Formats: sequence, C-alpha cells, structure tokens
Amino acid sequence: MAYVHTAAALQRVREVIEDSAGTLRTTPPDRFDGDAPGGLGDEAILTRALVRPRVEARITTQRPSPASPPVGGNIRFYDVVFVVRVTRVVTPIEQLSDDDRDALFALCAEDVDVIAQALGYPGNLSATEGGTPTDIMSGVLVLQDSQTEPRGAINDGAQPVETTITFLGRLISRPAIST
Repeated sequence: MAYVHTAAALQRVREVIEDSAGTLRTTPPDRFDGDAPGGLGDEAILTRALVRPRVEARITTQRPSPASPPVGGNIRFYDVVFVVRVTRVVTPIEQLSDDDRDALFALCAEDVDVIAQALGYPGNLSATEGGTPTDIMSGVLVLQDSQTEPRGAINDGAQPVETTITFLGRLISRPAIST
C-alpha cells in the first residue's frame, strides 16, 4: 500500500531552508541552521542562535482535503499545515535601542519572505535531494501567516526572538484499491 510521504515532505522543507536546496528562489547559503528542536530551553537555543538563526520545521495538522475524490478511489488529498519557527537572538543593546530593535525585527520580516519564496516556488519541494517524492502537490507550500515575538524579560540579558511562519500544503496519497 502507498502512503503519503510526510517524512519526505518535512525532510525537503528542511533541505530547502537549511541547505539552500531548490532550483530558484533558494535561501541564501548559511542564512539558517537547524538543530532547534521544540522544547529546547531558552539558554540552549540562545547559545545555538548566536552563530546564526536557528530553524525548526514540523507538520502540525493533517486533515482530509475537501478536494479529495470519493473514498473508494485510488487518490486521496490531505491539507497539511507546516510550521517553521525561526529563532534569533536579541542582545541587551538591541532591547534598548529603537534603531537596533527595528533592524532586528526587519530581519525577522525578511526571514518570512526568504522562506516563503523558497517554499512557494513551484518544484522546489517536489522531491528530496535523494530523489524521494514528497507528494506535495505542485511542489509548493502557501504562506498563511507569521508572527514574531520576543521571549523572556528585557533585563535577563540576551533573549530569543521567535518568528513562527505557517504554511499550507496539499499532499497526495495513492492508497491501494486491490490486493
């Protein structure tokens, strides 16, 4: 039986963001690093994000798409929500300086655009670097929204600023219809 390739889809999203994979509208090399799993404490993420912003991508929702053919068919569509979290460091100086803080939040907004262009360019998400199909229809994710928020108290020294970017994609599954 064939199942939807969610692992390959998530792997490809990471390749495009972290490794500048894709054919056009790729992320700049060395702009982002991975290694930022959810649940990581602020101190650990700050240490990692000092080098460059850290990203984490995950699938948060998967539901049957209303565009799916009837249940008995051999094709099924799923609407899948991908969430990309980018963590940057805001220094004590940036916390207190309007100009520095504005520049940091401008970079956060630019992160959204850079990632949205890379994940939204047709074909960039069609298959992993190893050639495994992702089952993402049209090979694109569509930006839904983003939110940027600092975490922690201003007097605690450096603090993380998290940008959460939400994308919607449609995955195709080809279930077996006979044995």
